[in-house]
Amino acid sequence: NIGHLLRKRPSVPAVDDAALGQEMGQAAAEALGVLVALAAFGTAFAIRAVAWRRVRPGLSFPDALAGIHVAHGANHVLPLRLAEPLRVFSVVRRQGVDLESATASTVA
Repeated sequence: NIGHLLRKRPSVPAVDDAALGQEMGQAAAEALGVLVALAAFGTAFAIRAVAWRRVRPGLSFPDALAGIHVAHGANHVLPLRLAEPLRVFSVVRRQGVDLESATASTVA
C-alpha cells in the first residue's frame, strides 16, 4: 500500500569511524604529499584568477578568485556545468562589473 511507502524514511549512510580514522592516519603519514597536492590545487586556482583578470581588466584578484571558487564548488553540486553562470554573477555582484563584460570574459 502507498501509505507504507510514504511513511518509510530513506536510509542515510553513517560515517565509518574506523575507516575515517585510518584515512586520517594515512594523510598524516603522507603529510608532505598532502601539502604538495594542496599547493598545486591552490596554485591552479590562482593561475585561473590571474588569467581571468587579463581577459577582464579591472577585475580584482580576490573577486576573480572568489568567483572561481564559487563555480568550482557549485560544479560539484549542480549538473551540466550550470555553475559557470554563478561565477559571472558572483563577480557582477562583488565587483559591480557589467553583466555583458563578465559573461564575455568567462566564455572567452
